[in-house]
Amino acid sequence: MDPNVLVSAALGSSGPSAAPLQAARERRYQLIASPHLLDELTGVLLRERFRSYIDLHDVPEYVAEIASIANTEPDPTPGRSLTRDQSDDYLVVLAREVEADLLVSGDKDLIAFGGDRPPILPPRAALERILGAVP
Repeated sequence: MDPNVLVSAALGSSGPSAAPLQAARERRYQLIASPHLLDELTGVLLRERFRSYIDLHDVPEYVAEIASIANTEPDPTPGRSLTRDQSDDYLVVLAREVEADLLVSGDKDLIAFGGDRPPILPPRAALERILGAVP
């Protein structure tokens, strides 16, 4: 799951982003993270615009929970540019390095990148693939 999906899941306990996270909490699939992903998640959640959704004191707890349920891998080595937004390249490289079955993202640049190694799916489609149905 990319950081933006994890942010959406933190901001709302229902919806397409929360359901794949809940499935990971239930160990229905293995969530993958890296230090860079966790740092990006923290940085985004600490932004002022999210204060009405998540308390500053809850951010470290949420990120620690993600780290505890995820298999945390080393940050991937940067390489050639892959996506329209080079800041997203690490997600594709990480997913490829660990041979992930899919990358969950709502990011238009990542979805436009496409590719099948691994497939990049928005949360609802990912949930259908993981669980076979959307609750």
